[in-house]
Amino acid sequence: MDPGTDRSDMERRLTELFCRVVERLPPSSEPGTPEGSPDLTPTQEACLGHIVTHPGLLLKDLARGLRISNPAATRLVDRLVARRYVRRELEPEDRRRVRLHPTPAGRRALDEARLAREQALLRVLTDMPPEGRRSLARGVEEFLRSALRSPGDIERVCRRCGTEHVTSCPLNTIHRELTGRPLTPV
Repeated sequence: MDPGTDRSDMERRLTELFCRVVERLPPSSEPGTPEGSPDLTPTQEACLGHIVTHPGLLLKDLARGLRISNPAATRLVDRLVARRYVRRELEPEDRRRVRLHPTPAGRRALDEARLAREQALLRVLTDMPPEGRRSLARGVEEFLRSALRSPGDIERVCRRCGTEHVTSCPLNTIHRELTGRPLTPV
């Protein structure tokens, strides 16, 4: 970076670069490792992950959970249905209500994409010296504690892991520190 670059510009550039690198880590070339779903975009992966976590949810609940508009959620679901990763199910008593369910192919695609990304990130972390990994972990923890100062802050970023929040989730840990209780299940 140019030494004349002001700090906020440098931090913005580093943040964007970090996010791009993590998002685009190449899959492992080692034999026996999954290639993932390179055609599953991060947005589609988030959508599919939400449907897998909450099978049978309504489109409006998907949109609210992903914090996107109903038309945007509809377009995402249309793409996933076309690829046979999601199926729609009409409710017999009210055919205007459509429930969303992951298909076995959708679950496999999500598992493969997540495993490929985790393995790629693990390769990077393994290549880092131990002190670098510890510093990164401390830095992320400090960042989260500084950024998430109220239960409302946590609610805005929580991805709703399912009916029970994972005990070791950093958001759950910070919520317990702030309120004395874990996050409320969805």
